[in-house]
Amino acid sequence: MRLNPTRSLLRLSAVIATALSLLTALPATAQNLFQPVVQVNDRVVTRYELSQRMAFLRLLRAPGDIRQLALDQLIDERLQLELAGRFGLTVSDEDVAAGMAEFASRANLTTQQFIAAIGQGGVSAESYRDFVKAGLVWREIARGLFLSKVSISKAEVDAAIAEGVTTGSGGVLPEELEYALIYIPGGQSEAARAEARRIRGKVDTCDDLYPIIEKMPADRFERHRMLTSQIPSDLALELGWLDDNEVSTSLTRADGQMLVFLMLCERARGLPEGVTRDQVLEFLQNQRLNEFADGYLKELRADAKIIYAN
Repeated sequence: MRLNPTRSLLRLSAVIATALSLLTALPATAQNLFQPVVQVNDRVVTRYELSQRMAFLRLLRAPGDIRQLALDQLIDERLQLELAGRFGLTVSDEDVAAGMAEFASRANLTTQQFIAAIGQGGVSAESYRDFVKAGLVWREIARGLFLSKVSISKAEVDAAIAEGVTTGSGGVLPEELEYALIYIPGGQSEAARAEARRIRGKVDTCDDLYPIIEKMPADRFERHRMLTSQIPSDLALELGWLDDNEVSTSLTRADGQMLVFLMLCERARGLPEGVTRDQVLEFLQNQRLNEFADGYLKELRADAKIIYAN
């Protein structure tokens, strides 16, 4: 999450609810923010909403075509909210607040800390709230429609524990990671990045780092094994994108003067300490539930009238 604040977008977020009545008074550049980019049945997605979701996904370092991913998410959310309207389903402010807190906690942040962090990248609190609310609404719809079809056996729970199941679309279980890092002077300078590339070319695993750090000061190298909830939030987020023995050089320390060469050694197998079989069962149930829900959402999308703006 490394972008400068965009205060104009934050101010605009406060007037979204009355945008239609104000459009004639707004300058052309502001009006463009509220122009539809796609119509989904009787609902629309505006340029502003699309720009907000794209900024949010960039901050989360989502892979792939960010614009297309953001547009697909917003189209799906329109379909989800339309279905919720048919069912008369709503979620309370308290549930939304709890959902925002839970999502923020995955980065080891409070809701307000998370909102401040994404705000630096131009994402408003209202956009974050809308994102969470749509997810909660869809979860309730999915449970109502498909929960009776979900059945998880004891053998499946045993297999998940043995394989070290940790994350997925159905939720998050505590995960234990082993990782190593080297602090390289120079921050994001080309010299520091060249040194990081040199080190990367010589290592396949974390154990290969030891010959490299032999002549370095002791405080330039760290290796840890801990739960994600105990790892500093920026490291935890970065490690979340890595597979075993992959490296990231996106972070810095010491006010940008030290480049962090971050390497994921391994994701621990087995059940992390403090996680119960009931939690694993619930996790697997949510995964299976999401599989049903995703299939249904594809059907809704196939039947929907989706018109893209020129």
